[in-house]
Amino acid sequence: MQFEFVSKRAVIAIAGFVLALTLSGVAQEQRSEISIEGTGFFTKDTTGNGVHDRATNTGGFLVGYRYNINRWLAAEANYGYDRNTQMYFGSTAARIESNVHQITGSAVVKLPGLGRIQPFALAGGGALVFDPTGNSGGTFVGATSEARGAFPVWGRSRLRLHTTLLVSS
Repeated sequence: MQFEFVSKRAVIAIAGFVLALTLSGVAQEQRSEISIEGTGFFTKDTTGNGVHDRATNTGGFLVGYRYNINRWLAAEANYGYDRNTQMYFGSTAARIESNVHQITGSAVVKLPGLGRIQPFALAGGGALVFDPTGNSGGTFVGATSEARGAFPVWGRSRLRLHTTLLVSS
């Protein structure tokens, strides 16, 4: 009888210990986050000075890494890629296909949330690189790579659907 009593006590103690570890593990925030997002270029055709410019609508991707310094501050790095084609019609026609690379780094301030919604503000810097592919059909001779500064500043929010699945707006 005494063995049975000790056995129940040991089981309860072990179960309580495991439960305490589980709760403390859930309460901790993850330091590192990796994100994969879809992107799109949707441009408007323009006409002026006898030239009509038409760009293709295209999709791409954005891969990001976020390191949470503490509950309210994080550092984020992103790389994005799209392929875009510009077609010009005027006295002569030209076509330029280019890879568009986005590289940014940002500071993220996480604001107080409501339930599963986590708003945040982001500010940083980086570059957009337009790199002509040189593929056949690209009829614009002398197209060269060009980089421009990018300075992302915005507010967004995320909805936590699961411990590892977030939806951003």
